[in-house]
Amino acid sequence: MEKETLKQKLLRMPESLIWKVKSAAAQNRRTENQEMIKRIEDSFNEKWINQ
Repeated sequence: MEKETLKQKLLRMPESLIWKVKSAAAQNRRTENQEMIKRIEDSFNEKWINQ
């Protein structure tokens, strides 16, 4: 299986959202990066399911 190439992306977001991500990541025992990726992927999955 071929590994997917990872790219960096600078992301600006409100401080209140940063704290929500930090909190959710801690509750789910994930890094902040893992939490953001999971939520973004889930939002795309939901979009395709609901069509």
